[in-house]
Amino acid sequence: MKIGLSFDIDWAPEEMIEDTLNLLKGYPNVNATFFATHKSNALEKAGYEIGIHPNFKPLLMCESNKNFKEIIDELLDIYPESKGFRAHTLTTSTFILEYISQVGLKYESNCLLPYSKRLRIFNYVYGLVKIPFNFEDDVHFGFNYPFELKFLNMEHDDLFIFNFHPIHIYSNNATPEHYSNVKKKTIIQQK
Repeated sequence: MKIGLSFDIDWAPEEMIEDTLNLLKGYPNVNATFFATHKSNALEKAGYEIGIHPNFKPLLMCESNKNFKEIIDELLDIYPESKGFRAHTLTTSTFILEYISQVGLKYESNCLLPYSKRLRIFNYVYGLVKIPFNFEDDVHFGFNYPFELKFLNMEHDDLFIFNFHPIHIYSNNATPEHYSNVKKKTIIQQK
């Protein structure tokens, strides 16, 4: 079985990102991809793959004067070596997919299939590779399932891809209510 690790940093402060990075230091042979919403010095120094994690929600809510290309380009200016794309709230469209291919991104990971078996990576439109994932910590909250590996029943999977958020790791969030309280007390600026 292959296990993939990804992290959506979602405007987490450096302290929270560093906490996640410090956990990974204990496993030097483990690779991970971090999808970045903003510049993080800790993340840049850590040496992990960094994909972009643009936020299209303000655009969709008519709260932004930027278009989707400008939002993507801003993150690519910060992380020009990025090869991967996962949008905040998993927003996508053929226009977005075509554009990320044009600007040199190689894969998108916008498809969450909770607890899905037989997960597969495959070639997708515009020369992109699609990398779905089957676990996300905040979605797991919504199912009210325990945070136990045995619950995930991974024994018969060839591939299992986890996605975590540094704020949940740092705060050890186990419920949506706990996360909501932590978020209110933590300054997380979204652009």
